[in-house]
Amino acid sequence: MNIIQTLLGLLTGPQMLGQIAKLLGVPDGMAQKGLAAAVPAILGGLIAKGSTDSGAGALIGMMKDHKIDAEMLNNLGGLLGGGAGDVSAMGGSILKSVLGSNADAVTQLVGSASGLSGDSAGKLMALAAPVVMGGVAQAAPAGGFSPAGLMGLLNSQ
Repeated sequence: MNIIQTLLGLLTGPQMLGQIAKLLGVPDGMAQKGLAAAVPAILGGLIAKGSTDSGAGALIGMMKDHKIDAEMLNNLGGLLGGGAGDVSAMGGSILKSVLGSNADAVTQLVGSASGLSGDSAGKLMALAAPVVMGGVAQAAPAGGFSPAGLMGLLNSQ
């Protein structure tokens, strides 16, 4: 499973892309460029964090704490439909845990690559972070992940 391709397919469909662009207050094209930069950047952070047993264990704990599972991707419209507040708070927490001190720099790069303002890029990153983790959760084998299983999946990306 190519997580980036799967997620970009879900997020850039006309209805979902329009919803994300509206939440950000930007044209659809800018939102699409932002997603094309944000999703791989966040997945890259997950790959780096999950490259050790302890990091992979921390990611599994984050998924459990935030109730992120494969079913989350089946209701993206509902997730975003209630407004970006809850998702952004969750996403901000995930970004800080995954990217650490690099979170601002990565967000600036996403903004530069897509033409989004710093504020819009930050909102997009916070919206995308739990969705990317949901994509990882969707790729989990039946019964969930062990740290070694998560490391293997992330390394395959």
